[in-house]
Amino acid sequence: ADGSFTYTPEANYSGGDSFTYQASDATGATSTATVHINICPVNDAPAAADDAYTVDEDHALTVDAAQGVLTNDSDPDGETLAATLVTGPASGTVSLAADGSFSYTPNVNFSGTDSFVYAAGDGTATAQATVTITVNPIADAPLAAVDFYSTGEDQPLSVAADLGVLANDLDPQGSGLAAELVDGPVHGTLSLAADGSFTYTPEANYHGTDSFTYKAKNGTEEMVASAQIVVEPLNDRPVAADDAFDVQGGVSQAGPTGNLLANDSDLDGDALEARLVSGPAHGTLVLNADGSFQYTPEAGFTGDDAFKYQVFDGLAHSNVAAVAMHVTGGPQNVPPANTRPLAVNDSFSVAAGAMLNIAPGLGLLANDSDPEGAALIASLFSGPLHGSLSLAADGSFTYSPEDGFVGLDAFLYRVSDGELSSALAAVTLHVTPAEAPEPAPVPTPDPCLAVTDDQGHELLDALLDGQPDLSSVDALFEQGIWLA
Repeated sequence: ADGSFTYTPEANYSGGDSFTYQASDATGATSTATVHINICPVNDAPAAADDAYTVDEDHALTVDAAQGVLTNDSDPDGETLAATLVTGPASGTVSLAADGSFSYTPNVNFSGTDSFVYAAGDGTATAQATVTITVNPIADAPLAAVDFYSTGEDQPLSVAADLGVLANDLDPQGSGLAAELVDGPVHGTLSLAADGSFTYTPEANYHGTDSFTYKAKNGTEEMVASAQIVVEPLNDRPVAADDAFDVQGGVSQAGPTGNLLANDSDLDGDALEARLVSGPAHGTLVLNADGSFQYTPEAGFTGDDAFKYQVFDGLAHSNVAAVAMHVTGGPQNVPPANTRPLAVNDSFSVAAGAMLNIAPGLGLLANDSDPEGAALIASLFSGPLHGSLSLAADGSFTYSPEDGFVGLDAFLYRVSDGELSSALAAVTLHVTPAEAPEPAPVPTPDPCLAVTDDQGHELLDALLDGQPDLSSVDALFEQGIWLA
């Protein structure tokens, strides 16, 4: 009644409005008037609605403006809206344009629900909404990796499933994988099981790299991969073939062109070396490493003689081959005016840590002889391996074993009558533990040394290593020294 009032315009209305009222006094007089109200416009916030889209795994989603995020958004004032990104997706990437168009790329192999938040703005106010994207799963191809294996020449390779070709392969869906052969190996045979286990057998004597290809399958998709197999080379034992020669009595026989090695072979193509196993019974022999030889029958001998040899390729010895020598009648060998002296093997014992001192009367010459009775001179051919030696021309010597050494040692010597030298003789040194009783040093003729094959091989190989003159090695076999 006092003229005050409250006016509320309609929602979102702007413009003119009015109402009339009547004023009256105490006498009852009245007057009518109009009140005009001008409602000024204000900006209204836009309305943004959530959106939903779908796309397949590992595929990009591209949405134009007509289907974009602003399609279902509005502004009460009719103003143009612009979209801006608020929060990006967790499992992919999105590029959002102002007109609401966007492109979305899910992460590799992702499937499930992803989303991002945007704001629709009219230049003054904004409203936020969420865009939900469903990424449909699809079957992915397996991921197959290259495999590497190795085996020895002539050695089959068997690989269990846990180390097989599928062991380093992967199926993104977590499904089980099965292996299937595509192309087999070139230099061997292969048996491949579905679980990835396999057996590979290389061709005989093949070495190098071989391979095969297979595919890993998950039921709907597959991927091809290769498996490489390195076949490591192994040394093949050489083969020695028997030989036969005719020799005229009284004439030295040198090996023919091509010599003993001409019919021997090595599968790996290694260079071969001839080594004597046992000498002839009725003559003397000089066998060279290159297979050439010289055989001289005994004076007056006719008939069949033989010697045996092996070939060595640097790593392995061959079988033993026999060389038959058929000696026919002919000029008789004339014995030389001087016959070479004879050196006989010796054996001594000494306690570890002690020095062996052998006087001339008990020395190396005590059991050696010369057919003509000439005085003999001892000379060292190859020293001991495990001690120090001082050898005098009269056959006396001193020997001191290395500190701590116990076992078998030896050295080689020969005797000379001033013109001719004997075959090699071996001196065996038995070094016994210090606490063992030490027998008196007595030279013992030992025409057949009692050493083990292993000890003998090691000693003679070491004593003769690097020696250029092996012309009297056959005498070691004649005397029964089976050291090589």
